[in-house]
Formats: sequence, C-alpha cells, structure tokens
Amino acid sequence: MEYQVVVETAAEHLVAACRQRTTFKMISREIGDLLSRPWAFLKEHSELRRDGHNVAIYWDEKGAGSIEVGVQVVAGFAETSEVLCSANARGSCRKNLALRSIQSAWPCA
Repeated sequence: MEYQVVVETAAEHLVAACRQRTTFKMISREIGDLLSRPWAFLKEHSELRRDGHNVAIYWDEKGAGSIEVGVQVVAGFAETSEVLCSANARGSCRKNLALRSIQSAWPCA
C-alpha cells in the first residue's frame, strides 16, 4: 500500500467526537470502540451527517498524546454523556491518504 502525505490549510470542521480520548500507544486498540459511540449517536441523528469521514484529532503531540476521534458532521448539536460537539483547529494540517490499486485490493481469479 502506498501512502501520500499532503500539507494543506484546513478550515474548521465540526466533529461528533467520543468524550473519551486515547493515546498514541492505545489508539490501535481503542479506535473501534471510540468511533462506535459517535456512529451510534449519528444513527439517531442522521440530519447531522451527509458523508461524514472518520477523524482523529491530535490535540497534544508531546508525551503520550491526547487523541480525540469522531465523525465529521454538518451542524452543531447538544452533547450527550458519550459524544461531544468538537471541531478541528483551523490552520496548517497533514492529511495521510492510504492508496491501493484495485488490482492489489481484489485479486482476479
């Protein structure tokens, strides 16, 4: 799989985020559970979502890290005990794209 890193200026995007944050060490183990909470919330509030990408926001890159995960939404909303209305910071950001050819993803018989 090929990766492409792009640096761009990001506008603010609202995110339905899990209240619980994770760390660099734990993200691979916890991301599925953390994302399940905003997705369950959005099933009940479909008006908040058009396409909605999964998002990881690295709020603190020092030490163990402080990573917030969630799903992009199109409007603000009342927070719950599990999900909060957050937003990425405006400014310079890095976007990591995982690229895979269709041939390598689905081999033909």
